[in-house]
Amino acid sequence: MREIADDAGLISALAAMIREVDGSHSLGAAALAEALVERGVTFEDPKARVYAPATVRSDGTVEPVTNPFGTRAEAEQELAGLLGDDYYRDRRPFIATAIAPAWRAVDLVDVE
Repeated sequence: MREIADDAGLISALAAMIREVDGSHSLGAAALAEALVERGVTFEDPKARVYAPATVRSDGTVEPVTNPFGTRAEAEQELAGLLGDDYYRDRRPFIATAIAPAWRAVDLVDVE
C-alpha cells in the first residue's frame, strides 16, 4: 500500500508541474515534454529493470540486501544462496525490482 501512496504523490507532483508549464493547455505533447525536461524531469524506460534480493525495513520500505542484477534469474540464484545463511533467512528475503538508474552528467569538466 505504501507504493500506491508514493505513486500518488509522484503523480500529483508531475500534474502540478504540468499545470505550471502549460496551465492553458496550449502546448502540444512534444513541446510539453521538452518544457518538462528543461525543468529537470527525466523519463525512464520501464523495461530497463534491475532485480535484487530484498527485505522490508521496520519503516515499511523495501531495502535490497545485495547489489542489483540485470535479470530476475540472477537475483533468484543469489537469493537461494542467501537463504542458506540464518541471518538472511530470518529477515525473510524476497525478490524486488526497480527501474535501472540511468546516470547523467551534471557538469562536464574539460581536462586538457
